[in-house]
Amino acid sequence: MPSPLIADRSFRLLALPLAAALVAAPALAQRVTASPDAGKGEQEAVRWFNQLDRNGDGKLEREEVEWVFKLSPKVEREFNAADVNHDNVVTAPEIRALAAKRRAEREARRAAEKAAQAGSDSDISRH
Repeated sequence: MPSPLIADRSFRLLALPLAAALVAAPALAQRVTASPDAGKGEQEAVRWFNQLDRNGDGKLEREEVEWVFKLSPKVEREFNAADVNHDNVVTAPEIRALAAKRRAEREARRAAEKAAQAGSDSDISRH
């Protein structure tokens, strides 16, 4: 029979992961998933969304994430950009839409850079 000290230590070692699992269980129930054809940007946005959704309700309320705004003003800008209906709540469809918008912006920028490079290459070859 293990000594009470060993049993107590074993219980404490198991209690922490068990408590963490019980606390995390509600959050896992409402986790947002990326769309099947998601790019890296959407996958990262969804990952951040799930990390910030502390109460696990599948949406980010401004009050829930204001503490992050103090650490990173960029997060507040992105929150405001995602909250298209200005209800101070960012939902999964809104975060996916923002990720798609950012992806389209990156692709347009790359296409413009490629076209500009091709134009400058043809100017150089003509001289």
